[in-house]
Amino acid sequence: MFWGLPLLLRMFVGDLWGKYLLKRTVSHPDRLSALCLQFVYCLVLALAYYLLHCLFTSSGNGSTNTSAPSLWDPRLLTVVGLGIASSYATYCQWRAVDISLSKSSVFSWAPSFVAIILGLWILGEGAELGKRHVLAIGLCLVAVVLLTWGRSRGSRKDHSHAKPMVVKDKWKLGILVAQYSVIWGVAIFSFRYFSVGALPLPSYVLAWYIGSLLGALVIRFFSAEVVPRKLSIKSEDKSLIRQLSLSVWGSLVLTYWCLSLAPLVVVQPLLHMSGLLLPTLLGLITFKEKQALTLASASALVMACTGGIILALI
Repeated sequence: MFWGLPLLLRMFVGDLWGKYLLKRTVSHPDRLSALCLQFVYCLVLALAYYLLHCLFTSSGNGSTNTSAPSLWDPRLLTVVGLGIASSYATYCQWRAVDISLSKSSVFSWAPSFVAIILGLWILGEGAELGKRHVLAIGLCLVAVVLLTWGRSRGSRKDHSHAKPMVVKDKWKLGILVAQYSVIWGVAIFSFRYFSVGALPLPSYVLAWYIGSLLGALVIRFFSAEVVPRKLSIKSEDKSLIRQLSLSVWGSLVLTYWCLSLAPLVVVQPLLHMSGLLLPTLLGLITFKEKQALTLASASALVMACTGGIILALI
């Protein structure tokens, strides 16, 4: 099961190291500028990766599976569009969290659900699944529901004295959640779709971050959020953002690599579970947040591990 290696690396890079860095970055007062700078660093990494890919493949056999496509390849233009949309989805998520963290977190499963449905419908990945696959994936999905429900209850208790949401905010929250869920679901599906279609990983990543940077710049300069006209990031913060950029770039590379080796309906439930559980365990072990491991979290951990072991033994 070779896809297990990039999967484990992706969990570490994106869900442990990345979440730790993100927790220290999101509180920056000029977060839109920080986001733009993050995508600048990601684009530099993507460009370096693309150029190295071109350099090493130019002396190879020139097969269509490894040679870089034209920069005007329609597939790459589509990926640029997805990158732009992903930046907007991130902005939608921020606004949704500003309205209600607990209510928006209830729908954290939605992008994965959209991606899995697209994989089953367009790629016909259901035909590749046996009974043990279905059992393992089912355990992971039930674990997602358990953990999300447990977090939602905990958040409601913490905010029990908060002012109730007005109808206008409920509609706004629903629209924002729907937008970023659909966009990210399509983006996740595109990893599998284009990797099966033999679009080289360096080309995809370069096109993605070109779009992401364009989208972030448009949002920064045309959004209603008040931000300084110049980057107001201190030099000591830039080192943290560079590390976060490496984590974000590495997470995208490893996700694409993993989905080029295994069906989306197998990989995505495991990735989603790692995104929910590993930060909880990080808080429990590193930051001594004992309240983080509830009965729902513990049950979800057992189910996720059981599902992962079943998939590993198939």
